[in-house]
Amino acid sequence: MKTIELEDDLYRYIASQTKDIGESASDILRRLLDVSTDVSADLTNVEALQQHVVDTNSETKQTVTKSPVIVEPTPVSAPIVVDTEVEVVSHSTLPTSIAKLIKNKKFKETTVSVTKFIQILSVLYAENPKEFDSATDIKGRKRIYFAKSESELLSAGNTTKPRHIEHTPYWVITNTNTGRKRNIITQLMAEMGYTHALIDAVSQSI
Repeated sequence: MKTIELEDDLYRYIASQTKDIGESASDILRRLLDVSTDVSADLTNVEALQQHVVDTNSETKQTVTKSPVIVEPTPVSAPIVVDTEVEVVSHSTLPTSIAKLIKNKKFKETTVSVTKFIQILSVLYAENPKEFDSATDIKGRKRIYFAKSESELLSAGNTTKPRHIEHTPYWVITNTNTGRKRNIITQLMAEMGYTHALIDAVSQSI
């Protein structure tokens, strides 16, 4: 049972529609509105259901909390640095003469020109260190090719990319193209007294 407030004129109208003594206001309204007792009960049930849904939703909103979404940073792989100029062949496996070196299977299979360049210089020094010392005075128009320290070559240019010639006290610039490397070998071997045929064969092997 619910209580409603009515204005005086509306109450008087409802009261004037009384047909039977003791007829309640609810009965009068049902008759005037043509609403049966069953329908009223259904409406009551609907209201109760709606209220239950509202209460349930309210409880759900109060009890359900959103879990924070944790986004883990994608691991960044460290960059892989590949030095295409590093192809190491142990000096102990190299022939002791330059003529044998250029026929050596491992030397021929080497694909990096800088590696071949360093190996040739290393064997030339091992074959005749005294003549090699004298021949390293050769220079380009604007820069030196050989020095006994990395810093000396760097002082002539920061982009010379000095490399140590294995098993020698010398360093050599390597930021030259293949043609320039061949030219350096040609000049060096000529100063050391090698034959033209061997010089040509060695320079072309790079």
